[in-house]
Amino acid sequence: MVVFDLDGTLIDSAADIHAAVNHVLTENGLPPLPLTAVRSFIGEGTRVLMQRVIAAVGGDPALLEQWHASFLAEYERNPAVRTTVFPGVREALGQLRGRGARLGLCTNKPARATGLLLEALDLAVFEQVTAGDTLAERKPSPLPVLHTIDLLGGGEAVFIGDSEIDARAAQAGEIPFGIFTGGYAREDLDMFPSRFRFSDWSELPALVDPAASPA
Repeated sequence: MVVFDLDGTLIDSAADIHAAVNHVLTENGLPPLPLTAVRSFIGEGTRVLMQRVIAAVGGDPALLEQWHASFLAEYERNPAVRTTVFPGVREALGQLRGRGARLGLCTNKPARATGLLLEALDLAVFEQVTAGDTLAERKPSPLPVLHTIDLLGGGEAVFIGDSEIDARAAQAGEIPFGIFTGGYAREDLDMFPSRFRFSDWSELPALVDPAASPA
């Protein structure tokens, strides 16, 4: 079985997240943040994202709940305007499913936004989805990943992610980890144990199951 992170792993969602963040800032009479800044805030859930936005613009921390709600409302209205699926993702997922692999998703994004995004991108192919509000803990806690594996039936699994948040979750849960190197990592992932790393999604099926790769 294979469990995937979402943002920065399967999809490049930074542009739509950036647009929703700047919508909130504009509503509050503040200048927009650059895409590079917002991209660096992604990974630990939408509440932490907005905490970082407030800190970046020197806003009042007491506004967090209001700003977070405004962000979610705007993001859920437009979850996939600019978001793209990384090249080769659909084919890799199809190959894995064709070989009988059970697929799960473990994201820190809230469940409603996750569902809307998967439907909009035609990526609703996962047997189990653990979102950022499914459990009391989010990644880098290993519990959401382990929970997803349990829902898939338990046993041997590999977790595919792109960031230090995913790497820490895998390490803490002693879960084999595969690194997609084209995502949103802010730290050097060489410091974390991994079973493999890849930059091209066409490589993934053979990395997950070398015995099934062509001779």
